[in-house]
Amino acid sequence: MNAINFKKSNTVVIYGSGYSLNEIASSQWEELGKFDSIGFNFFVLQKWIDPTFLIVGDIRPEKSLEFSGRNIKNTYEKYYSHIHGRYQDSLFIVRDDQLKMLPGEFAQTYKYFVVERSANIKHFGKKMDTMWYGQSTLFSALDWAFKMRYDEVIFAGVDLYDYRFFWLPHDTRREPGTPEEKPRWADRKLNKKHPIHKKTLGWFKDYAKVVKGFGIKLFSYNDRSLLLNSKLVKSWSER
Repeated sequence: MNAINFKKSNTVVIYGSGYSLNEIASSQWEELGKFDSIGFNFFVLQKWIDPTFLIVGDIRPEKSLEFSGRNIKNTYEKYYSHIHGRYQDSLFIVRDDQLKMLPGEFAQTYKYFVVERSANIKHFGKKMDTMWYGQSTLFSALDWAFKMRYDEVIFAGVDLYDYRFFWLPHDTRREPGTPEEKPRWADRKLNKKHPIHKKTLGWFKDYAKVVKGFGIKLFSYNDRSLLLNSKLVKSWSER
């Protein structure tokens, strides 16, 4: 599968799962729809667009999900059942170890590109057969955008100022998943800000030289996003 053939524009939108996606007007979705796009993980729950790329990077059991299962393996099976019949024109970017978690029918039904997990910053934005998983899947998506040599990246639904998600009611935060996940996730729903906001902004600070080296302009579609606290990210409305 030649991934570069899926590139249709020089700008790509990386979609998070923040609640602000519900606040995007129809005319704005039309604007964003002119660009290529990357969604990841639970973005498959959305009904607004057909992403160019969908990264399968971290599908965990989650009480608030339509396809949450008894364990991680079962959740992947339900994840496939949920997307079945959708995203036929998207290219799925799947980590090699996670491909084994999906039903065999996935490989027969969808277009997909397999990558190996890497935490080596030397691979960031370079080797097509590896993907950065040193932090969150957000940076795996950014890694992919750099590999595809886009000129501009727009972050949409990457809010970080709270822990609400677009598929949940307005005042509902995410809940822990199965008992095996609770030690790691139990306190997350109590945070006022997204639990990875410091780690996310720290990544931009730690790897500023790496990001600048690609010469790609980074924007936030949401003018309230904490991403704008990074000097590397500007407001799309003020470009």
